[in-house]
Amino acid sequence: MSILSALIGACVALLVSTVLYRWQKMVDRETLVQTELRVLYAKFLAAGNSAYLEQPLKGDHAEVASEKMQAFFSISAREQDLYTLRDQIVLLAPNEVVNEVRRYDDAFRKWKIAFPQPGEESPDNIQEARNASDELRKQHKRLISVLRDSLRKQQRFALFPFNAGRMENK
Repeated sequence: MSILSALIGACVALLVSTVLYRWQKMVDRETLVQTELRVLYAKFLAAGNSAYLEQPLKGDHAEVASEKMQAFFSISAREQDLYTLRDQIVLLAPNEVVNEVRRYDDAFRKWKIAFPQPGEESPDNIQEARNASDELRKQHKRLISVLRDSLRKQQRFALFPFNAGRMENK
């Protein structure tokens, strides 16, 4: 009877260790994805803020303003980073995040297009640029909220790893 008990015990231990190993691998994969998404979200927000802050300012000296205008109306390295990060997020993030990132991207493009070119600073153009800027800032706040919610959901899934595989995009 003791040999049978030992054999049953060994089989149960093997079964438990197999299940635990697979569970740990699943948790490790989810943790890796969560970490990658956190980094992408942070880089995306930083690139968006940096690109926003590249806009020429009223108080700039003429020489500096001219350089800033030229740089602003071209696609800067920060703006290129923003687009690259956006595409990575679209590939990896849940749908609610992807939708919000796309809304932010649309607001960013509308804001940049609405920004008055030199010599086009009519009151209507300036108001249109202000409205676009306000919309971009609102969209930025909304995006931060959605990203935080997404990260919180991911943390919840990490606590219950058997649900982690069900985090697919809908």
